[in-house]
Amino acid sequence: MTTALPEPKLHEPLPERPARFSYNPDDYVVLEGHRDHTEMTERRKEGEPSPFAGTMLRRMIDGGYQGSIYVLGGDGDHHRAGDTRPLVGSLDVLDLFFEEVRKEPRAALILNKRDVPEEPHPNTIRFIIEIEGGHPFQEDYSSGRSIQRRLHLFRTFFRLGMRHMHIAHNGRNELASGHNDESAGGRLSEFGVAIVKEANRLGVTMTLGHLDEPSWFHVLEVSEQPVLCTHSNATALVKHRRNCTDAQLKALAQQGGVVGVHLWSPIQDPNKPTLDELVGHVRYIADLIGPQHIGFGVLNREPSYLRWSRSARRDLIMTTDEPGGVDYRRGLEMFIERLDRAGFTQEDVRGILGGNYLRVFKQNLPEDSHLNWDYRA
Repeated sequence: MTTALPEPKLHEPLPERPARFSYNPDDYVVLEGHRDHTEMTERRKEGEPSPFAGTMLRRMIDGGYQGSIYVLGGDGDHHRAGDTRPLVGSLDVLDLFFEEVRKEPRAALILNKRDVPEEPHPNTIRFIIEIEGGHPFQEDYSSGRSIQRRLHLFRTFFRLGMRHMHIAHNGRNELASGHNDESAGGRLSEFGVAIVKEANRLGVTMTLGHLDEPSWFHVLEVSEQPVLCTHSNATALVKHRRNCTDAQLKALAQQGGVVGVHLWSPIQDPNKPTLDELVGHVRYIADLIGPQHIGFGVLNREPSYLRWSRSARRDLIMTTDEPGGVDYRRGLEMFIERLDRAGFTQEDVRGILGGNYLRVFKQNLPEDSHLNWDYRA
């Protein structure tokens, strides 16, 4: 018998109190740490002629987002719009993204250090392309090729714009073990070590959220650059294998990395309003390692997302005034307001909203690279 989850809690209005700084998202470089392509590819499946630029991209820009780490392929079929072929499916999703984003003049890619914004640019958005798991660029060990030759697909994804990657998703691939396959022994394979070193050389930032603990710490041993964990909360508050232990958080911070708190009901306390509970994770992590090591993954989803995921109702920020869920901009405003109430300074908030991620990318990205996405075959 399955135990029913409690109904999502509504956020009550906070008592009136003067703001110590601006709650306007346009005053910050807001960079979300993780966005799946699900809505884009589901809109394509429904036959929309412009499934990303037509509605979704415009809503993100109008909602105050100036940056997004965007998943365009990876280990699982769901990373590839249902395609069972890791390489072909990932390239299909990449192709759709490029075809759509080139239609929106307010959108751009972050490819090198010069592309990292130093100050807010409202009404624009910049994307960092992520591959969530190394399956698309791994090669069978039986090929007999040298390690360097087996890196050719990884380098090709870099040339296509990839600047952020998961080593593995939930299961084991040829690089490492995800947290659903801890019996595999953990730690990186020889190929996984080579990928980490090549990522450092090229300027691809790695993220650790889906790894088991041995692989997690092995990446930190090998990498000479800071890494991220873009969508996890604190295990000390909610025990879940996707969340980070105190030891993991301290090790990440010691290397200069950033953890992104994540508004996703399975890794949060179902008995508390979603956003208030998320700010609790921010407060706990900040007390442990400092606010300069915190960002956010997904903050909130708009109510329209329920068309493709009914379970996402628990991931909406719902208020007594808007019990159906708030939009992107209101969600950001509420997050900033609650960070103020929790005692964070405006400088802390700048970092949490995106500045801390951007610091890492500024350090890791290559000095100069480009991509001509207006090219037509």
